[in-house]
Amino acid sequence: MYDFEALELACRVVGVDPDASDLDERDVEDKIYEKFEVSMEGFQKIAEALLKFTPPVQTAITESWVQGYIHDQCFITKQAVGP
Repeated sequence: MYDFEALELACRVVGVDPDASDLDERDVEDKIYEKFEVSMEGFQKIAEALLKFTPPVQTAITESWVQGYIHDQCFITKQAVGP
């Protein structure tokens, strides 16, 4: 998971619009800490570890199988399903 994907996921979790022109990453980090008592780095590690518990889906274009976090029918982040 890339840092920008973790930031978008964190934004979605705490109710901040990740596309806002005035997005304050520090504010998001503070809200993640208030909600879960973890740093952004910790949040990202937890999110990465939990990816394998998301349901596998087949992508429309490549027809490959992936797992990931979705918002508005688009992946925030995804990873290939291992053999």
